[in-house]
Amino acid sequence: MLASPNNDRLLGLLLCSRVSAGVGHVTQVCVLPEFQRQGGGERLLELCAASLLATGCTAVTLTVTERNASAVSLYRQLGYHVQHKFDAMLWEKRWH
Repeated sequence: MLASPNNDRLLGLLLCSRVSAGVGHVTQVCVLPEFQRQGGGERLLELCAASLLATGCTAVTLTVTERNASAVSLYRQLGYHVQHKFDAMLWEKRWH
């Protein structure tokens, strides 16, 4: 969680899980639009990686759409690299 030091306002959060004995997976990174490109996403990813490393993980994975250019750029800057490309399926359920 990323909070403002001035008023504890939630600015961003990151969700992750362990997908195997040595691999953590970042499932979601969210930073409020007005606070993006100020280092918050980078800080969240660094804290997550450090926490996973401390629990024995040796790798961290994540997924991102190619169209999310700012996220792709951030992940590359932090040393992540493309391991696999795939077509994703979008499942939807609507209530009328």
